[in-house]
Amino acid sequence: MADVMKKKKKGFLKTVFNFGEHIGNTFVLQLFFILYTLKGGIILGIFPSIAAIYKYFIKLFTDQGTVISIRKIFIETWNSKFAVSNKVGYTLLAGFGFLYFDLRVNESVIRSSLLHTLLLVCIFLLGFITVYTFTVMVGHNLSYEQTIKQAFYVSLSTPVFTIAALLGLMLSYEIIKFLPFLGIFFGTPLLILPIIWFTFNGLKKIDELKQEEQKNG
Repeated sequence: MADVMKKKKKGFLKTVFNFGEHIGNTFVLQLFFILYTLKGGIILGIFPSIAAIYKYFIKLFTDQGTVISIRKIFIETWNSKFAVSNKVGYTLLAGFGFLYFDLRVNESVIRSSLLHTLLLVCIFLLGFITVYTFTVMVGHNLSYEQTIKQAFYVSLSTPVFTIAALLGLMLSYEIIKFLPFLGIFFGTPLLILPIIWFTFNGLKKIDELKQEEQKNG
């Protein structure tokens, strides 16, 4: 009985320790995000910093039980993905801006219900692509064009994971709105976590299906 109680106590303490460690790491990620976003003059620093957070979480999911250096991963990813992450990030941002502008013009000038529906579908599809873009880009050594194409293919191949990622993002956003201090200390990693969790598992699902097809073929 005493041994069982000791094991339970150790298990509880380990859980508390791991939880505290994850909170600390999330704060450090937020700190690095702010510093390296500023290092890139905000405009050129934000997307490489986002890519670095994605890389950390992918490492955390794949290399469980190993010591992960946030500083090393962040600096390496920020430098190696600097160009492609900015190209991809601003392409998506320009896409959303263009579609939003067209939507506003249609609402105020053209007033076509068909065009309105088409623009909403385009925004929806671009949102799907955006959800997977950074996971694909960081998880694989792909070019700018390959990243966009692969994100489009994967997002439509795993719609359940894509929708779950979007819902998770919305939930994280609402939590941060309700508790603003979380946004200050942990904001960006908290917003990214549900996206990377579901998209990472979506990619795993596709890899498993490909392996099954190869075995059966």
